[in-house]
Amino acid sequence: MSLQFSGMLSQLLLLTTITILSIFTKLFGAGLGAKLSGFSLDSSAIVGSGMVSRGEVALIIAQIGLSRNLISENYYSVIIAAIVITTFLSPFILRQSIVWKKRLSHHE
Repeated sequence: MSLQFSGMLSQLLLLTTITILSIFTKLFGAGLGAKLSGFSLDSSAIVGSGMVSRGEVALIIAQIGLSRNLISENYYSVIIAAIVITTFLSPFILRQSIVWKKRLSHHE
């Protein structure tokens, strides 16, 4: 059970798809939850952006899947890479959401 980068290039489409889906599902899911809780649209976008990072829960689930042979080491490596990428991108997405909110508030 080790992280393998050798087959990562061949899995680039899967990695890109998982990363994009991870970002949009967190943005939409957490943003929708915030909106349903009474937040404005721009504040909901900030909440969703703040939740983009995948973190330790996804790592634990991926590790369980690997240890129980539910996923291969290649897929495990892709999942871990997607977690790292979303964690890295999260502050940039959050910052952009804050900039977007400031721009909207200046137009009002």
